[in-house]
Parts: sequence; structure tokens; C-alpha cells
Amino acid sequence: MGFFTFGDFRGDEQFFGKIDGDRIEIRKRKSWFWRNDFAPHLYAVLSPAGSGARIVGHFGVGSRVSLFMKLWMGLLIILGGPRLVTSIIQMSNGYRFEKDGDAMVGMIVFPAMLVFGFLLPRIGYYFAFWHERELLDFAKNTLAAKETE
Repeated sequence: MGFFTFGDFRGDEQFFGKIDGDRIEIRKRKSWFWRNDFAPHLYAVLSPAGSGARIVGHFGVGSRVSLFMKLWMGLLIILGGPRLVTSIIQMSNGYRFEKDGDAMVGMIVFPAMLVFGFLLPRIGYYFAFWHERELLDFAKNTLAAKETE
């Protein structure tokens, strides 16, 4: 799982992951034709429990994707928020937008990019929501584990 990967071409297994000490990350293998970075990954931590091991996990997007989306939304709010506020103030003071198209950009672009930033991860998840069940089944079968609440 390198930083600059264009596909998981080595190997033919259905799942791809890494183990780092007591931490596990598993995801479906990406291909050249289908690359959904918003598909869920299974993150798990192993800890000793009696005569076996306890596996506690959760689903989430890749860490690089999560970091990029946080930076994107943060920069969008920092840079676009003041422009939106300025446009709203101009509109409330009776400013006519026909004179200057730039003011209208502040009213449309920032909210549209904000909505897009919230919808894109959900749309990407929608196209891969079944991966959660497949990842969980793979982990249970591979590790001979059983599911608990």
C-alpha cells in the first residue's frame, strides 16, 4: 500500500492489506479499471484475550483519502467562507449582482463545492458498500474468528 499506486497488479488475490505489529488494514484489491478510493477498509487491532486473541475493528476510508478530504474541506472553509459572507453582506445592502459576476461566484461556488465535498465520499461508499461484508467474512474465515457485538 504505497503512496503513489495505480493499481494492485502483483498477485491475484481478492483482498490486499498490511500488518504492522498488532494492527491490520485490509481492503479489496483495486484494478486499473475500477479505482474507488472511498471504498471501505477494515482497520483492526489484535489484543490478547485468554487463550486466544481479541480483534477489534472498524471500517473507514484510506488514511490518505481521509487526510485529503479534511485538508480540502478546511481550505474550502478558510478560503471560501469569507467570500460567501462578503457576498451575503453585499446582497443584504442592496448590491445588484448583474453589474459584477464575481460577487455571484461567491454565492454559488463555495456552497456548491461544500455540498460536493460532503456528497463525494458518500457516493463513493454507495458504489462499494458491500465490501464491508466481504472484508468481514474474509477476516473471519482467515483468522478463524467469530463475530460478537
